[in-house]
Amino acid sequence: MFCALCLLAIFTPTVAQTTVLNGYVYKKVTSTTELNTVAYDFILVCEATNSVMTGISNSKDQMESCTLSDGILTGYDTEPFVFTLTNKSSYYYIKSSSGQYLKAATSGTNLSLASTSKDCELAIKFEANGDVKIGYYKSNKYISLNNGVLGHNGTYGTDSYKAVQLYRREYVVSFPKATQGLTTFYNADYGYELPSGVTAYAVSCADENQPIGMTKAFNTGAYIKSNTALLLKGTPGETLYIPTRNNAAGVFSGTNLLEGGRTADGYTAASKAGDYYYYKLAIKDGQLGFYWGAEKGAAFQMTKPTTAYLAVPKSAVQQAAGLRIDLDAITGVKCLEMQGGKDLNDGDGQIYTLDGRRCTTVPRKGMYIINGKKVIR
Repeated sequence: MFCALCLLAIFTPTVAQTTVLNGYVYKKVTSTTELNTVAYDFILVCEATNSVMTGISNSKDQMESCTLSDGILTGYDTEPFVFTLTNKSSYYYIKSSSGQYLKAATSGTNLSLASTSKDCELAIKFEANGDVKIGYYKSNKYISLNNGVLGHNGTYGTDSYKAVQLYRREYVVSFPKATQGLTTFYNADYGYELPSGVTAYAVSCADENQPIGMTKAFNTGAYIKSNTALLLKGTPGETLYIPTRNNAAGVFSGTNLLEGGRTADGYTAASKAGDYYYYKLAIKDGQLGFYWGAEKGAAFQMTKPTTAYLAVPKSAVQQAAGLRIDLDAITGVKCLEMQGGKDLNDGDGQIYTLDGRRCTTVPRKGMYIINGKKVIR
């Protein structure tokens, strides 16, 4: 039987750092061109001691151990001190998540937090090896690590005064060759900007007798809000690091059967009440599509926080264990094949509501009966 065959699931490759962080990483930045926005989140790291800044106490910061690998923070013992950068022409403001500003004293070695941005003007420069110099823009003293804490020192990068590095929070998205660059993505915690070369789709309808309906949801450069489940199409075999954004507010207003929410123990859980079949992106018998992740379409446990799934009302499909994807028609397959506004009185593709009323034009969204089959769009 169709549902008894094994599935070869297609998941994005497991990245070590995502086992500690919730689908994102902190990745080293080495140029001021990567700083020119207030929306990105950063942390300070000392690679020489495998430590990360976790807070400020008694005018000196706190450093705790972390795990680093090739410019990626892969784990930590204590949550990092996260901040944003605001560019002010010749200097920057470093603002903490609590709304205070990091202040490097013009004399001495102290770091402190100020309630306003006054006197917090900081210069940021990068060395050729990627070390970052952060200090008061009128002085030659920079933040460096000494005796386990960060300070504002005239000496920088010696054995006693360790250099520091700047890391940015980014999602990791891989586009498998096996799926011709198609992958699901769910951003539970932070928004992001859709990068160039990537197209975002919503699944607008599901029908067991034809390919799923896919609708282009966002254009390149859109700022996509957190808790958005999408199908992303990118370059096959490519992995992208996508900076998270605090001010992303883009919301897809159309029908989207993709979901990302899950229970506390990781099982699929549709956001709306009702009975659903749950599907995961997979390849079966050489056909890419969405297939049951558990027997009879029951909820299944997710293993990666950024993976999305398909939640289809049971009333819309007749226990279909698989819903195929037509990659050749990925730019806009529709379950309702008639054009919007067309008169359907010619008897071709007649549409009825669930209570038997005939529709004379193609409805925008909802569940309908077309040629004897239930279809959702």
